[in-house]
Amino acid sequence: MSEGGVDSIHAEELDRAVQRVLEAVPSADPDLVREEFERYEKDFLMPPKNAVRSVVTRMRKSVGVVDSESTYEPPETQVIETLDEVEPGTSNLTIEVRILEHRRVERTVRGERRTIGAARIEDRPNAPSSERNRYDCTDWGDNEDSLRPGAVARIEGARVSEWEGRRRLEINRSSRVVVLEASTAPVVRSGDVMNISKASRVEGSVTLVARVMSKANRTITRRDGSQIEVVSGRLGDSTGAVSFTAWEGFDWDVGGLIRIADALMRRYRDTPDLSFGRYTTIEEFHDAEFPTLDELERDSATEIRSLTEGARGVSITAEIIEISSRKITVQGEEKTIWGGEIIDPTGRCRFTVWSDPEIDSSNTPMPVRLQDVRIRAWQGLPDVTIDNATQIIQLEEVPWEAIDPMNHWVTSSIEELTDSSSRSSVRSTAKIVSIRDDCGPIERCPDCRRVLRDGECADHGRVEGIPDLRLRFVLDDGRAALTTLLGKDATESLLSKTQDVIEKEVREEGQERFVNELRKQWLGAQIEVTGRTRMDDFGGFLLVDSAKSVGLRGAESVAEIRERWGL
Repeated sequence: MSEGGVDSIHAEELDRAVQRVLEAVPSADPDLVREEFERYEKDFLMPPKNAVRSVVTRMRKSVGVVDSESTYEPPETQVIETLDEVEPGTSNLTIEVRILEHRRVERTVRGERRTIGAARIEDRPNAPSSERNRYDCTDWGDNEDSLRPGAVARIEGARVSEWEGRRRLEINRSSRVVVLEASTAPVVRSGDVMNISKASRVEGSVTLVARVMSKANRTITRRDGSQIEVVSGRLGDSTGAVSFTAWEGFDWDVGGLIRIADALMRRYRDTPDLSFGRYTTIEEFHDAEFPTLDELERDSATEIRSLTEGARGVSITAEIIEISSRKITVQGEEKTIWGGEIIDPTGRCRFTVWSDPEIDSSNTPMPVRLQDVRIRAWQGLPDVTIDNATQIIQLEEVPWEAIDPMNHWVTSSIEELTDSSSRSSVRSTAKIVSIRDDCGPIERCPDCRRVLRDGECADHGRVEGIPDLRLRFVLDDGRAALTTLLGKDATESLLSKTQDVIEKEVREEGQERFVNELRKQWLGAQIEVTGRTRMDDFGGFLLVDSAKSVGLRGAESVAEIRERWGL
């Protein structure tokens, strides 16, 4: 907010406070009332809104009013979910918000330089992200420790104002800030220069030096249907690269080295993104030792296992192992898109091309470099989205030994899988430490494949179910654990029994005995699994394509221990 804007808001607040006193004490002198408010603010740092009761009392005494009927009563507290519920100027509000950014800034208030808090908040912190709104916030009190980026707080006694057509929250000195959910973000002092690796782990205001690796204009459609033009791209330094979004123009060329101060680091589905707003300052920087653009592009090339939904400006070297076209309808218009699968030594994933890549499927596998692409999600897994065929550069060869697409499994520990995003083509070895009660025969909905409960689907009601088979384990490698789901084929292979045999056992002996036998034979067993992971905010799970025992089973392990110790 500009200095003039702060002065204007203060003058409006003072005028309203004077008017409220005159309504309570009509015979009071307006000039004396104003002077009294100014004295309270100067001597006690109390803003006009919070001094109303005291000034009313003093004015009543000065004019000899003792009638209790003229006692001033403050307005009742109003609880709101969003600033859009109330008109600008409404005071004494309570609202719960998530803090996105908070920093100390200097402003001139009534001719004096003051340090105040400038924040960015998000309403409805527990609602889906699509239902939240973001606002600027002025913190007139000393709430920096409470209003840390990432925290959820309840603000009591706040006020809504408006500046340049945008609503904002005013946190007064007398406002109460209650932290409902503490921030886990590292404490960063404003102005500290960080590298991209460190900044990517922070939520809130950051300052860094980086080189522009790519940029492009794009249009964002807001929830209300309006559109805004932004510039997005990618920045890099010797520690990594990060995508950025500039909301108010970006005039720096690709390859330029710049210093960015007070940018907002945010996260989308665990993908960091740097946001340049009205408080961000960008200036040219000079450093002869800083890596060149070519060096950064070479060193920041992404591997498939590192892809995360929401990433932009990504460059990746891979092999196209299959490609085909299909027709879809977009906004009533039929379009042809191309898609398929790519692999590298770290995994495999799908890709989608929105213009004809002119690639013959008979020439696969084909080594390529995909430049400045973005990552979306398909069935929870990363999908490399290519907007223009010019982003695909065919290579003579790839810098790795030949990969067999039919037998391409990347060995990873359970700990590595839980610490990464969703991945395909993984192999892991761990012990079964838990077996769920709902293992065995199940029935699925013929429409949506959901598991039926007492013959009913949560979406389609009572239906004729399709018989299926599954096992649900928890695998643990000694460092981390992951829920694991085996479908029909993997279950039959691991147990060396067909679905018909298992269904017969459950009918004759019951579900409880079947699960108890599973635990007796397999609890503690070490198995090797191949499949794919689906990771989300709740931890995720491993979907198994195949599984086999690679050590002693549970009962065998117990027998060996007894024999060894003579028990």
